[in-house]
Amino acid sequence: MFVVQLFDDAGKRMEGTTLSQSALAFQGLDEVDLRAVHETIRDAVEAMHRMHGVGIAWPQIGLPWRVFVSCPDGRRGSARVFVNPDVFSPDGGERTVHSTEGCLSVERGARRLVVRRFPQVVIHAHEILDWHKPISSKPGRGARFAEVHYTATGMEALVLQHEHDHLEGILLGGRV
Repeated sequence: MFVVQLFDDAGKRMEGTTLSQSALAFQGLDEVDLRAVHETIRDAVEAMHRMHGVGIAWPQIGLPWRVFVSCPDGRRGSARVFVNPDVFSPDGGERTVHSTEGCLSVERGARRLVVRRFPQVVIHAHEILDWHKPISSKPGRGARFAEVHYTATGMEALVLQHEHDHLEGILLGGRV
């Protein structure tokens, strides 16, 4: 189980480290390590839901990897896990909207902040598929990945930007 790291308004800068292609594919990891990766994902998703969040990034749980979970609708079972994501505005950032956001890394009861976000973003990442299913004991049957590249709008676009900020070491207060 994880405890989400809390930050004050000044914030502590924690950037995610890009996972190498070999780490991304979990090459050379034995079954125990692979199980630990899946357990980490499940625990992070559970922590996110327990705190009524819609996303969580690995730097928030003390892990320096460029991984985050996005669950814009807040429903169990709909969370998506992205590795080494690149999130950007398709129009170069010409248009922005105001978004009122909170953050799991800010003390409960703390104020929500209004930040400017892109109404539409493109995400390019590797997505971990079947992270919620038990790991097969058959060799070569661990985590499955898919390269994803798509455009997100609405709440999904806002969550992707917020979680990506954590990977860049930017806390909510840094967007005001």
